[in-house]
Amino acid sequence: MKEQRKNKKLYQLSKELKCKNIIKNGINFLVCNEDAPKTVFLLHGVTGGKFDMMPLAKAYSEKGYTVYAVDLPGHGKSKWLKKLNSFEDLANWLDLVIASTKKPDVIVSNSLASSIIYYYLANRDLKDTKIILGCPTPETSHLSNFLQKLMNHTPEAISWPIYNTKPIQVIRGIAGMNTFDKKVWEWFSESEDNKKDGVLFDATSKLTNLLYEQNPFKKYKIPKEVQKRITVVMGTSDPVVKPKARKIMQKLLPYAKFRFVSKAGHILHFEAVDSLLPDDKAN
Repeated sequence: MKEQRKNKKLYQLSKELKCKNIIKNGINFLVCNEDAPKTVFLLHGVTGGKFDMMPLAKAYSEKGYTVYAVDLPGHGKSKWLKKLNSFEDLANWLDLVIASTKKPDVIVSNSLASSIIYYYLANRDLKDTKIILGCPTPETSHLSNFLQKLMNHTPEAISWPIYNTKPIQVIRGIAGMNTFDKKVWEWFSESEDNKKDGVLFDATSKLTNLLYEQNPFKKYKIPKEVQKRITVVMGTSDPVVKPKARKIMQKLLPYAKFRFVSKAGHILHFEAVDSLLPDDKAN
């Protein structure tokens, strides 16, 4: 899969940070500031990519972290998994990510990646690792449900080209974000342009269907002591989840910390980078 790079702000930011693009064990990731003493993993959502996380990578680098921005399976140059039928398979994939890099001090996840981390913590553990769950999806909105059904019932040859047209990209930006910031929209536009050649349609379909069919937030509980290492960050204007999702997460994780970002949408690593940083006093 090709990745569009020329004259792109996120890509150029990765160069300013001197990030290295690495493929190991079928996993594609950027490693930035690699001599720093602490380590953070940045995990994007479906149809996103490692370059999307560069504004957050910059913020973490400035805080003294080695940053690993990791592409999900079927994204960027990360291989699609031959066996991917459950969140357990994705947990095994995360084990491989850790084995290919190093154990993280912090993991920051967004959207579907947050469901992977939630499942992992409910069924395994990453001792001493602090978790920042961005935009978890315990209850998806009517808009998300409609789009999912539309994709499932439309052939790839029709839906994927339409999905990647400029008008649809703009509509997704308006629906997904709650900002008019020019820089944020430049980042978003670059991310959207990378989808056509940087994401497998099968990955988009399969991963999203897994969430709908096996949503881990509906099935699993995380131990109390593990919850204390979790911070949940959600935008108050997130169109992807129902408003009651914030209350659901508070019920699921009563011992976790919560940050509700006023008027932010579903792409916090563009809209509200600082909200995804650790609380130095508490952490």
